[in-house]
Amino acid sequence: MMVGASRRGVHWLILCEKRVNASLLFRISTSTAIVRTPILGMRQASEYIPRPCEGPLDLFTNDGRGHHVDAGRFSADEVYEHYRRLVREPELDVALSWTVVLPDDGVDPLTLQEVSTRLGGGTSYELHQTARPHIVNLPLPLPGPCAVVDQLGTATVLYGPGCLSLSGVLQRLSPNARVYNAWWNANSVNYLSLAVDGEVLLAIDGLFPCRPEDHPNLTRWPELAAMEDFFVDVVDQDCLGRDDGWNWKAGFLTAVELATGVRLDRGWLDGEHPYLTFSGPIPG
Repeated sequence: MMVGASRRGVHWLILCEKRVNASLLFRISTSTAIVRTPILGMRQASEYIPRPCEGPLDLFTNDGRGHHVDAGRFSADEVYEHYRRLVREPELDVALSWTVVLPDDGVDPLTLQEVSTRLGGGTSYELHQTARPHIVNLPLPLPGPCAVVDQLGTATVLYGPGCLSLSGVLQRLSPNARVYNAWWNANSVNYLSLAVDGEVLLAIDGLFPCRPEDHPNLTRWPELAAMEDFFVDVVDQDCLGRDDGWNWKAGFLTAVELATGVRLDRGWLDGEHPYLTFSGPIPG
């Protein structure tokens, strides 16, 4: 059991208790007009192809569909500066859960259905047609959480509420895979986590990261171990958290990108992606 897992449970979306129609769900368009979109059945979802998004391509985009994967790595400093600007955006400023799942063999990605089943942990789910990521923060009449799920090359990404970052969820996602997760909530409760083959190996608090030698499994995340500014070699007797000006949120996302080659950016946040709804809470 990961230390501090109980703290994560405080970050849940406040959702209405009304049940949504089984065949229709609201999708919010760019102009905030509401249109009805039929839900994809599981058979249809397996054949799902994301619709093109509108937005400029960048070095990390391999097609015109908002899929951002490594096409030529930036330096760690450049990646950090990118995220230092991005975390000021309203979608990231207050709270975030961003997960990247990589297959162990680096070749065969987990399907959206396999990731969804692992994520649910026995809770039934529906895989829907595309919506913008901010759908996870809307007060939709759903009995369970809502999460954006997408495939970027061989990686699968998840964006949504804090329940996606619970230790039990990361463990379920990680058999035959490496799962990188950056999470924080409105109270700055946070963890940067790595789970591999059903075990959470790292869960580091960005405000109290301690020293590299305080994390025995840090060698399993060499890109993070190389980020010297991430760690603080002091004893914080007053438990006030780091005050050296280092942006730990940007540091979290930098570590994830350096390890996976997957970039979170404005283009992805403005694009449309498949999303999941669950019939109830998912076990953590």
